[in-house]
Amino acid sequence: MFKLLIVDDEKIVIDAVSFIINKEFKEIIEAVSAKSGREAIEKCQSFNPDIVLMDIRMPGINGIDAINEIKKTQSNIVFIIVSAYEQFEYAKEAIGLGVNDYILKPIIKNNLVDTLENIIKRLNREREKRQLDLQNIENYQSLIPFVEHGFIYSILLGESYAAKAAKYKEILGISEPGGYIMILESSINETQADFNEMLEQGDEHRYYKMIRDTFKYKCKCLVGTLMINRMVVFISGNYTKEYEGRVKAYDIATYVVDKLKDYSNEFKLSIGIGSYKSIKNISSSYEEALRALHYKDKGITHIKDITVDVENITEYPKDQENRLIEMIMNTDEQGAFDAFNKIYIWVYKNYKNLHKDGKWKLMELMLNIDRVLFDFTSKDEDKNYFFNMNNIEDYFTLESLCRKRIIHVIKNIGEFQKKKINRVILNAKLYIDENFSDEITLEGVSKVVCVSPQYFSRLFKEETCQNFIEYLTKVRIDRAKQLMKSSSLSIKEICFKTGYTDPNYFSHIFKKTEKLTPSEYIKNCNKG
Repeated sequence: MFKLLIVDDEKIVIDAVSFIINKEFKEIIEAVSAKSGREAIEKCQSFNPDIVLMDIRMPGINGIDAINEIKKTQSNIVFIIVSAYEQFEYAKEAIGLGVNDYILKPIIKNNLVDTLENIIKRLNREREKRQLDLQNIENYQSLIPFVEHGFIYSILLGESYAAKAAKYKEILGISEPGGYIMILESSINETQADFNEMLEQGDEHRYYKMIRDTFKYKCKCLVGTLMINRMVVFISGNYTKEYEGRVKAYDIATYVVDKLKDYSNEFKLSIGIGSYKSIKNISSSYEEALRALHYKDKGITHIKDITVDVENITEYPKDQENRLIEMIMNTDEQGAFDAFNKIYIWVYKNYKNLHKDGKWKLMELMLNIDRVLFDFTSKDEDKNYFFNMNNIEDYFTLESLCRKRIIHVIKNIGEFQKKKINRVILNAKLYIDENFSDEITLEGVSKVVCVSPQYFSRLFKEETCQNFIEYLTKVRIDRAKQLMKSSSLSIKEICFKTGYTDPNYFSHIFKKTEKLTPSEYIKNCNKG
């Protein structure tokens, strides 16, 4: 439904236009009227029309002045001016105000109907566009948490994921060169089991949203997903003065803890804060935040305030984690275990007396491995094994569970790759079988199945034990033999129907394959 305001000082004009509107646009336009420019201005405020049909010459405030005044507060209204020929100078002034539609007096029904129909079409398009824009904004806002999760993971995975992190940075509009990591950990009544029970009762989403909203209100940041009871937050900025940046970080952490305590006094909250790093090196800020998180097992701690005893922890072997992921992607189990062993030895050595932190380090490693599986298969794995890991109290059982998980992920990726390869070859063979009579090339088929020609050539050979040309030739010759047996076509016609353009070459290939010339083969078929 659209709203129309009819403005004219002549009642007969208002009545005539109202009659046309009621007859032609009864279910589409709601119309009211005004008899002066002043009344039109007032009616626009209360009625809020989409369209105004404005007479130019009226006593008092004329149509041009009324339009000028209305547009100061309601710029989206579409104006149609109504005037006589001798008022053309007024019309030119109206056009200068952005009025696009003009109707001459006396008003002709068809002219008015056509003008309104065109305006309604335009307004409908604009409404649809606005709705689409709003829907896109809404969709984007709903996707932002997932994009933020992806960014958090990408920066924690290290330099080999720099290109991915740069893309996330562009999407999220991050202009700052770096920032720092905060890790928030929650528990209830000193027991992790109670916290897990709370999440299982369905409060996880509400709790995550509350933390996210609290951080977002206080600072410019990206918030990662809630992993059981721990959340990673990246706070962007450009802190040239280390001490001021540290004070600001404490202020943010204190605000978040106080707000969450308002939510429930049952929560025990700890926050570890890493130092400022460039985006390229932000994973080291995460390592620092992890070290700070359970320093003396309480409160808010910044890595720069920790005494030298924690600094004895050596740098995490990120290169081995990258190698582990690479080996998993290549389904190289032996290489994956070699890299995992180096990581496990580092965890055991550096967190031998900090079992909780060491366990979390292994759990985060498994989460990164799970992301590799998801990137391959888009399969959301059951995360119950995270809770199982969390309940394990010795390193050796944790090591065994991690190894089983690595085997599981490699197996799933291998099966997915095998299915993908089978699908590529199946689609290629289907395409060849259906198009063998046309001019067909390896490059053309590889494009159809969306792989490079070099890879397709090698893959086809590995999967079918024959190269592309051998398979294509077999398909064509088999079809030629069928035609020789079941039709009276000439050899030349069969040649063209099976994708060959030169009968002599066709005869040569046929004899090489069947040890008979086409004529000899047809003769033998007729004997039978």
